[in-house]
Amino acid sequence: MKVINLIIILVILFIIFSNVTEGFILTNNIPSGLSITLSKGAQPVTSTVGTGFTTDGTTLDANTYYAIGNLNDAGKKSVNDANALVKNNGTTCAQFPSSLYIKLPTTDAVCKTTDVDLYDVPADSFSTCTKNINGVLYKSGKLKTPDSAITIQDGYNGGKTCTQILPATKDIVCGGIDAVCKTADVDLYDVPADSNAVCTILENGVWKKQGTLKTDTSITITAKFGNGKTCAQQLPATKNVNCGPINAVCPINDNTFYSFNKNIVKGSALIVPPAPTIASITSSLSTETFPGAFTATIKVTPPASYATLGITNYSVSIMDKTTNQKVNIEDTATIDSAGNLKLLVNHERPTDYTKYQSYGQNFRAIRSAMAYDQYWFDASYNVTIAGINSAGITGPRSAVFSFNSGFPNSEAMTRVTSDDFGGV
Repeated sequence: MKVINLIIILVILFIIFSNVTEGFILTNNIPSGLSITLSKGAQPVTSTVGTGFTTDGTTLDANTYYAIGNLNDAGKKSVNDANALVKNNGTTCAQFPSSLYIKLPTTDAVCKTTDVDLYDVPADSFSTCTKNINGVLYKSGKLKTPDSAITIQDGYNGGKTCTQILPATKDIVCGGIDAVCKTADVDLYDVPADSNAVCTILENGVWKKQGTLKTDTSITITAKFGNGKTCAQQLPATKNVNCGPINAVCPINDNTFYSFNKNIVKGSALIVPPAPTIASITSSLSTETFPGAFTATIKVTPPASYATLGITNYSVSIMDKTTNQKVNIEDTATIDSAGNLKLLVNHERPTDYTKYQSYGQNFRAIRSAMAYDQYWFDASYNVTIAGINSAGITGPRSAVFSFNSGFPNSEAMTRVTSDDFGGV
């Protein structure tokens, strides 16, 4: 008991001594006009009551915000004026401390308020609007991250953040969902059967017919919700639908569609001759005395039916492969007893006279150069033939057969370059 009494007495003396030595009263009222700087910038602090104060800067919490007051002239003057009134050795007021630190109260963050600012919300659809409360559909929104995205002013001194204040998810009313409709044209449109009378619309080379949208209820899978669109509002009232093949309606065949020749013809004259084949082709150019033309001997192997059809005439085409010009002088030829077709071939090519301007007045040299350009070459030819029957019908052409003319002999070339052959 004595120890307890002693402790109580010491505490009372400490309090009395403190009051006598300090001689002032401090409050933790925070005045208006202060601001705090957080991650969102400077933010005003309303006039409020702090949660404690201290005059000792060494005791401050490093993670806590404080309002800081510094002793001004008015405070100093107030103490001096009070002390000036002391009489008869009365107790004076001690000087106010130079700094005062008031701890700001716990303050929660200030958060955005609208759902669109706070929550990531999926678009309205029947797959997202799955919660039905009294006939109203809701979808779930997820609180946005990071926390700063939904914060207007930060919390401090242990206050809650927006993610701590707000629910992580929220049911949000769906505004409107379009009806789910059928997709196939046959399910959506009344389409008439194909006919020339209805398939009258030509688009990109395809004939189409017009279908009419069926009743809304018959084309709807799931009805709309809220201000969503019905199927009738989403789909066009008409649609051009592809027609299938439409066959021709053929006339009944009779002889009035034909004009008949007065003369009756034997069937052999109407038969199209089959294609002959070429066994070989030889050129007489190397033995000709003039290189401008030569005889091509075409060895023909006719089909067996040619004897029955009496075919001896052939249509012949000999093409210069370099100039792509036809060079046989006659278009038709008769096969001889040895099975040969003999045709005269023009072995001469056109010459560009301007290329000899460098020869000047040397006409003999010009003539010689021109002759070599016109005749001195080994030409390559393509040959096709076809048999012709007595009625003049040409059979299928045989496959293209190629051959080369060879070069003219030197004697012939000497003759065309000499002075006495048109030279000067």
